[in-house]
Amino acid sequence: MEKDTASGAELPQRPHGLLRDQIQLVKRKDLDRYEIVSIPDSLSFEKGFFIVIRACQLLAQKNDGIILVGVAGPSGAGKTVFTEKVLNFMPSVAVITMDNYNDSSRVIDGNFDDPRLTDYDTLLENIKGLKAGRTVQVPIYDFKSSSCIGYRTVEVPSSRIVIIEGIYALSERLRPLLDLRLSITGGVHFDLVKRVLRDIQRAESHLHIEGDLCFVITIRAVTVEQIKAVIAADHKEATEETYDIYLLPPGEDPEACQSYLRMRNRDGKYNLMFEEWVTDSPFIISPRITFEVSVRLLGGLMALGYTIAAILKRNSHVFADDKVSVKTDWLEQLNRLYVQVQGRDRNYVKYVAEKLGLDGSYVPRTYIEQIHLEKLINDVMALPDDLKTKLSIDDDLVLSPKEALSRASADRRMKYLNRNISTHIQMEEIRACLS
Repeated sequence: MEKDTASGAELPQRPHGLLRDQIQLVKRKDLDRYEIVSIPDSLSFEKGFFIVIRACQLLAQKNDGIILVGVAGPSGAGKTVFTEKVLNFMPSVAVITMDNYNDSSRVIDGNFDDPRLTDYDTLLENIKGLKAGRTVQVPIYDFKSSSCIGYRTVEVPSSRIVIIEGIYALSERLRPLLDLRLSITGGVHFDLVKRVLRDIQRAESHLHIEGDLCFVITIRAVTVEQIKAVIAADHKEATEETYDIYLLPPGEDPEACQSYLRMRNRDGKYNLMFEEWVTDSPFIISPRITFEVSVRLLGGLMALGYTIAAILKRNSHVFADDKVSVKTDWLEQLNRLYVQVQGRDRNYVKYVAEKLGLDGSYVPRTYIEQIHLEKLINDVMALPDDLKTKLSIDDDLVLSPKEALSRASADRRMKYLNRNISTHIQMEEIRACLS
């Protein structure tokens, strides 16, 4: 028999056949409780949903008190969507989101995904209270102000099932308390990627999968002579005009999204790009999948609920060798010239950037993030003077991006998120840019 190292339970051999027959209970040695035998295989969203519902039912039959379910996974993996699907099927389930236990005083280098940010003492106290049958006060965290703005009352649910949802819901401090542990993988475009890859295999279309692309961005000016001095003598040089249409996935916040779908038009060809990025100062790291598509795909994506967040036009002068490429990008929307050093080896990217004299001038944001940030700053600057006074906003403070982000009012954010731009207007903008 196998052994579950997390609980010390002996694992029986899993039978083959129907999915429901593969859900088995095993008694934990350290507690007088049952848990579900681990399923090592990856499951689809729908099969995983079925497994979780059935597992919760079995655990509720066998165990007394609260049934604690941990739902973990990286940002954009679909934790919230999955949890909401469970909640729609079982409305009596209580959900506690770990984001609400953020402690902004613990933020290091602007990393809001750092596990040290979580106030585990309060979270564990709330869990302890629910297990004891008490009503608890769960904090409400506001990402705009990076602070707790109040509390909501959570009672012991009639189903006795409580879901803890968050990136670190399976961490060492929570794992021993959980009756069911669930890891969500994939991303907001996961099902779409699978369908597109299937269609590409059928049509034998062009597909390019890149590893982690590492780059730094700056607004410090460099000359062509400086660039040619730091790259190989046999480098390639080209000029490009590119239109990037950034598509926001259904239900995503445009100010926090890091998983835009990008449709690119260059030299009359269209490519769809799946990518995500993370910042590891001074680098921006972005794995991506790119494949050639028809422009007609855009209408289909919008019919699926994707919306256009921005259309970015840039004119680039590119210098590239086998190890690195250096680009000067003129961004029309920002009316500004950027320099980008790009490659796979971050040490070499850093070396080239330093040789160009760029050290200390890096912009820790992608172009789409920069556009949204400057829009937000402009929104704040456009507020009436009396409202600025009420919000304690002055011109000097607003010049700081972090200050602008934290001080932008929730009302203006909701107005932005609920803006009603018709599909007709969006399509006319695209035709004008891509014609």
